[in-house]
Amino acid sequence: MKINLNEDNFNFTTGAFGNILQRRRLIKNNGRFKVLLFFILSMSMLALGCAAGGGGILGVSPKLDQNLENAWQYVRTGDNENAILAFRQVLEQTPNKAEEVSSHTGLAWSYAQINDTEKSIAYFEKVKGTSNDANLGMAGVLLSRGKENDYKNAVELLKAINIHNPDQQYISEYRLDISSAQAHALIGIAYYYTGDNKNAKLHIEKAKSTDITEGESAVSKIANAILNDLQLEGY
Repeated sequence: MKINLNEDNFNFTTGAFGNILQRRRLIKNNGRFKVLLFFILSMSMLALGCAAGGGGILGVSPKLDQNLENAWQYVRTGDNENAILAFRQVLEQTPNKAEEVSSHTGLAWSYAQINDTEKSIAYFEKVKGTSNDANLGMAGVLLSRGKENDYKNAVELLKAINIHNPDQQYISEYRLDISSAQAHALIGIAYYYTGDNKNAKLHIEKAKSTDITEGESAVSKIANAILNDLQLEGY
């Protein structure tokens, strides 16, 4: 009984610090189990050590860099409508390639966070492969959409930034507060949906063991749910 992700129970949204919220109810039937699962991965931007420059990747125009920084700040505070307007304004000012990539990445995250999956994916398509954050963000949205090949494509996006290596640390170019535990939890989920139980278990256990969040964290909750399900499947 795979835990199902779809747009009805996976809301790619942000609060004060930005959250991904996944909810799935598994109903006990013929010896199976019932669990109400809340999966929250914090996607907050780091507030410390932020220099101006398009949320972490610099262009050459100080004015556009400041405009980009302002746009990313809207994303940090969950003001995604203003973020979208701000990134669009940058794109109207003849940005260089780095500024254009930063704007498209910001738009992708902003649309993802208001659950506009198709617009988000359209912008992520423009920037996939340009940063860890672009690939991880797109992988998350694909898992949310859950169409044919989305799970496999999510795995490939995360493999491209080496998250399939259990020892890989996650580094965010756009100063997103995404932990390595969360990144490995995400690829573990992607493997889980492709039926690769071996790698799913490997990365979920890695995520659980490296999660430093106090108390019962979101990573811990999803890890326990998936590991229990794999055990029920005899793995």
